[in-house]
Amino acid sequence: MIDLGQIPIRSPASVVEVRKKIHLLAQALGLDALQASRLATVASEMSRLLYERSAGPRIAVALQRGSGTALVLTFEDRKRPPSPDLMRRFFDEVRPCRGQQGYRGLRGLKRLSIAEGRLDESFISSQRELVQRRSREELITEVQSKNAELEDHKANLERTVEQRTEQLAEAKKDAEGASRVDLRDFTAESADITLIGNSTGTVNVTGKLDAELGGASQLSYIGDPTIGSIKTSGASTLSWE
Repeated sequence: MIDLGQIPIRSPASVVEVRKKIHLLAQALGLDALQASRLATVASEMSRLLYERSAGPRIAVALQRGSGTALVLTFEDRKRPPSPDLMRRFFDEVRPCRGQQGYRGLRGLKRLSIAEGRLDESFISSQRELVQRRSREELITEVQSKNAELEDHKANLERTVEQRTEQLAEAKKDAEGASRVDLRDFTAESADITLIGNSTGTVNVTGKLDAELGGASQLSYIGDPTIGSIKTSGASTLSWE
């Protein structure tokens, strides 16, 4: 089996490229205009079907040599193979198959009448380049997809920063007089607590804990934070709960 490469189906533009590439490949392999057009049509229809039903479909393209030369197209995704009825109208053989990384699909074999001598290294190399070449539309689609992923990541990061900022704002409490601050049910990554007078407080901290305690204030903490700057005066106390 001579591997010519894979065509990933990432977008509607990829489906169009499948039609173009298979049509050119079929002509290069000696199929007449009608046969090439029919083969390109079924390849694009199978690609569209896989694209609409799953993520990450692909087409593996190869040449089989031996008792006779044949074009082998394998339509793969990670779901149960679709019905082979459409492919049977255009291929000489159709059978289910299993690939690597959990892929499985349908493999179609189209017998060719091309002379064995034409399948030299130069010919194989040019057809491999055709299959693996990516079009301008595919490259643009991939860039747009990557940009969308980066925008999503940026938005998620901004939301995380906002949440952390709110946590810090909530955890940085100033209590005066006989106030009580109870944040045991609110987990903060870091906290900077100031208690004075007869105040009491409880915080739940996973990162760093800073505190300034005065008067008869009492601060207890939950979790296993790194103890940072702790200033106490009077009868104030800091304890682990």
